[in-house]
Amino acid sequence: MIKEKLKVIEDHLRGKRILLALSGGVDSSTLLVLASRVASRIIAVTFKMPTVPQEEVEKAKDLASRLNVEWELIELDQFQIEGFSNNPKNRCYLCKSALATKLLELARRNDLDIIIEGTNQDDLKEYRPGLQALREAGIVSPYVLAKINKDEIRELARSLNLNCWDLPSSTCFASRIPYDEEITLKKLEVIQKAEQFLKEKYSVKQVRVRLHDFMARIEVPLDEMEKVSSIEKFQEIVKHMKRLGYKIVTLDMAGFRSGSMDALN
Repeated sequence: MIKEKLKVIEDHLRGKRILLALSGGVDSSTLLVLASRVASRIIAVTFKMPTVPQEEVEKAKDLASRLNVEWELIELDQFQIEGFSNNPKNRCYLCKSALATKLLELARRNDLDIIIEGTNQDDLKEYRPGLQALREAGIVSPYVLAKINKDEIRELARSLNLNCWDLPSSTCFASRIPYDEEITLKKLEVIQKAEQFLKEKYSVKQVRVRLHDFMARIEVPLDEMEKVSSIEKFQEIVKHMKRLGYKIVTLDMAGFRSGSMDALN
């Protein structure tokens, strides 16, 4: 079955001059390997933005180098996007529209045939207004065309010996802030520092620190909950979070849920 799905992707991309949006995550990284096998030319482009961890940029750069693929870095100040900092429910649409404009410009300058990105079949089940912006710009999602889901991508990545095959999904830090609450650079930096602390100190693979005014709501998967659950750890976490500026610190007993902020609207 997966061979048939891969053939759909290969047939669609074979011989084309391709621009690929490379975030550094498992989806786009695996797609880069697959596309590089059949493309006549491929340029991978990564965006450096306030809402994205710098280590994601480094992962993307490293993979492109190892594959000997042309790589471009585009710096985008999302606070210059009209309406972005107001954090409306269609924030992702506004951001992806700006990204799409940059991608289209780069594709035109290099006379490329197609722009692709790593949305997979499972992503269609969630609220993702940014997908509309990509479709409007004519950007293609090969995994969706081939009906390939996240588990299949991870298996492909493992078979390709990509060390990112089991990495947890990463989303922009703006998704930790409730809709209609202002996004600021300081808030994004605090969220990033809080999540980095929990990952490094307690070795949790997946974590979200949701910002609710002056309260931090921490989400970790239920099977990792014990890593942060003891009186001593609670005291350490609270102390660190208060140093970052949070006044109330909570551990969400429902565990990690992708898109949990959407459920509040």
